[in-house]
Amino acid sequence: SVHVQEQKPSTQADARMARLLDALAADAAATPTPALPIVPHAQRLPSGERGVSLDALRGLCDWLKRKGDKHLAPMGYICRGEGFDHSVCKLTAHTGLSLVESLRRVAEREGVPHADLFGRGRNFFSYSWDGSTPAALCEAIESALADKAAEGGAAAPEFTWIDILTASQNLLGGVYRDPAVTREADPEGHAAREEDVNGMIAGALEAASELFFFAAPLLGAWDAPAHAMLVAERARPPQPWRRRGPYPMTRGWCLYELAKALEVGLRLRVVLSAADRAGFEEMLVWNFEEIAKVLGEVDARTAQVTNADDRRYILPQIEAIGGLGAATATAQAALRRWLADAGKAAVARLPAAEWAASALPNAVGLLLKNQMGDLEGAEALFREDLRVGREVYGDRHQSTLTSMANLGNLLKAMGDLVAAEALLREALEVAWEVRGDRHLETLISIGNLVDLL
Repeated sequence: SVHVQEQKPSTQADARMARLLDALAADAAATPTPALPIVPHAQRLPSGERGVSLDALRGLCDWLKRKGDKHLAPMGYICRGEGFDHSVCKLTAHTGLSLVESLRRVAEREGVPHADLFGRGRNFFSYSWDGSTPAALCEAIESALADKAAEGGAAAPEFTWIDILTASQNLLGGVYRDPAVTREADPEGHAAREEDVNGMIAGALEAASELFFFAAPLLGAWDAPAHAMLVAERARPPQPWRRRGPYPMTRGWCLYELAKALEVGLRLRVVLSAADRAGFEEMLVWNFEEIAKVLGEVDARTAQVTNADDRRYILPQIEAIGGLGAATATAQAALRRWLADAGKAAVARLPAAEWAASALPNAVGLLLKNQMGDLEGAEALFREDLRVGREVYGDRHQSTLTSMANLGNLLKAMGDLVAAEALLREALEVAWEVRGDRHLETLISIGNLVDLL
């Protein structure tokens, strides 16, 4: 996506969301925490129905902005920030439910219309608590929905499932745990004190048709938090630990969500930050190979979890879909497909005058050939690259020789040895003539022909 969306003015829906949050905050301040959530699991709103609209997100951001620019705070702080009186956990402590469920109860009590604020979550948003803010989430989802609408795939209104807003963070955080109520001695009582994670994730994925994967930052390095590793046998990470690439690629929950969502058939929509979208075209042209390398480094074995208890749920689920290796391969393949599609679209937009000088067609072709096995897709790019190179630079230019070698080696891989030999012999003869017998490029050309023969 290279869509850049302007900030929208506040709407009546935004204002209704802020009104509901004010009322919920007043309830929270006046009501003590109950012994258990006020609604048992079996009677709660189904997880898939807890999506939020873009207007609801805008209203939340505006409300958090009034609380001291908290719309710019990390989502982890918004969830359960120490000393933050308006965190999700504080707002919902008197209900034990999710923020969405709690707000709906207020809306129904106050007679506030909410059908355009909360509904069936057709989009499942996967992101990092540490690497995202409410403002960034709102902007990213706005862009994703605009792109989806432009493709004719968005309904009105469109709702998105976001874990911090749609799961009971107090249940997840252990607010209702009781040492006397154990899983073994009282399974029913113990289950009532924990969020139904199985039902929560399954319900959300069943309702959704798309996974919005917030791949921010696309490039760049950042300090990893001192969180436990997903794999229990691995030592805690060194500090400081510089990691690079999108935050979600390093998070155990996000990698599980990506693998599971693809397994059940959701469409992957990679969502970029505003800064990355603004320079995405340029990044593709100049940093395509670097992006491909960063995305290829995703590895479930080096993923981290905010809470070591999360392993109890994530690891068995990952084992059920093939294990850490399968989850890694699934994530890498999906991200490569996205990058290849983005690269091909960028190549199609290249002005004819810039094609010959651009490294992008060749880089995309090599990704298709070497990492995705899409030989036909690579062939179309390599043939056009060679045609343009001959036309612009002639047959004796280094760029043209590289294009000859790429296409020749591809044709060899496709089994068209006669056509491959003609190209590789031509490349070698030109290299001998232009570079001489002892130049590295000549030796590479000899090696290419030797491999073919």
